[in-house]
Amino acid sequence: NSRRPHLAVAVGDSIRILELSVGKGTVGIRRVSGYSLPSTLGGSVVALKWVGESLILGVGRRSMSVLNAQTGDPYQTVSLPMVNLILAKSPAPPYASAVSAGGDGVLLMGLDTAVQIRARGWEERIELETKRAGWIRGLALAIDFYAGTAKAPFGLPADTKTRKALVGKRCEEMLGEYLDLALGQFLKMPRQKPTYKDRLPKRRTSGGRSRGHTEEAPHFRVVGAVVVDFCLSLGRESLLFGKVFDIFLRAGGEDVLLDLLEPFILHSRLSYVPPKCFEMLAKHLTQTGRKDQLERCILRLDMSKMDNDHTVKICEQHAIWSGVLYAYTNKSPKNDFSSPILALHQGSKRARRAAAMGGGAAAAAKGPGDMLIFLYLWLVFQGRRYPEGEI
Repeated sequence: NSRRPHLAVAVGDSIRILELSVGKGTVGIRRVSGYSLPSTLGGSVVALKWVGESLILGVGRRSMSVLNAQTGDPYQTVSLPMVNLILAKSPAPPYASAVSAGGDGVLLMGLDTAVQIRARGWEERIELETKRAGWIRGLALAIDFYAGTAKAPFGLPADTKTRKALVGKRCEEMLGEYLDLALGQFLKMPRQKPTYKDRLPKRRTSGGRSRGHTEEAPHFRVVGAVVVDFCLSLGRESLLFGKVFDIFLRAGGEDVLLDLLEPFILHSRLSYVPPKCFEMLAKHLTQTGRKDQLERCILRLDMSKMDNDHTVKICEQHAIWSGVLYAYTNKSPKNDFSSPILALHQGSKRARRAAAMGGGAAAAAKGPGDMLIFLYLWLVFQGRRYPEGEI
């Protein structure tokens, strides 16, 4: 093995992994692990080669297998055609003239033909998976390599930080290519200026969701779900709210992308939304009759990462008074318990004033209400933080 002084030895169907240690004038050998091949493989090892942290084996005369070197778990087994291997007459070693392991693969020499089995590197595997199974599968495999869960990661460094930097760069390139392919046609089309009717709240279905924004909404929804999950899996929120959001905005699919943020926030995969996008999200959910969903989203965000003043402003604008309390009492530092009372008191005064000036019950309903103020005070006196948690 090129990274560590390890030696793999095969005897029949048994594999031994030895570690070599070199001291002052001495060479030591320590057995690290040992195992027998699974019965499903059958046969004896005829060729053995390190490829990264894995072993590629020639088993018998009809199959090649890639194993986890430490555990012996097979990653993949490939059946070979009848090669009719050239056998040496001497029993030791019987396949010396027929099998050669070197580079990144194994060469099998037969009487009539030669077969080469090569281990593909991680980039080549991603490219092939994308071509064979589509972009979504290719992006999923890239995430597996990034997270370190992909099997047989040939060509990747063992160091986690180095691996993530290398694969992360390739993932961002793939995301750009996918967006160009999926939404490029919409970027070339001029956007129509919305009419007054377009600005009205969209009709709701019986399930509470708004109807499709455009005929292309299903396409935007599929692409958006992929890229949001991809960006969050990479930990690239800046990419999501930067390049990705800008592309959806120019393509006319920003409402669909805003819809898709909601489940990721509610399932704690997204804890921060920048001010501009947060303002658009609040406006979108309110206009589509989903104020309750907006409130739930706000109560799941991490206020230590949010712009507190802007969050309070948006919550007051849309009369999300629980969000005002949450923003004040969960910001950093978390010791301001008087400002929420003042904010709710001012909100209540504005609502009563608007009602007195002809707004009626609808205007009064936009105020925080006395019960919310009493609930907040009760929690504070109990030593608890709104909506829950210890002070």
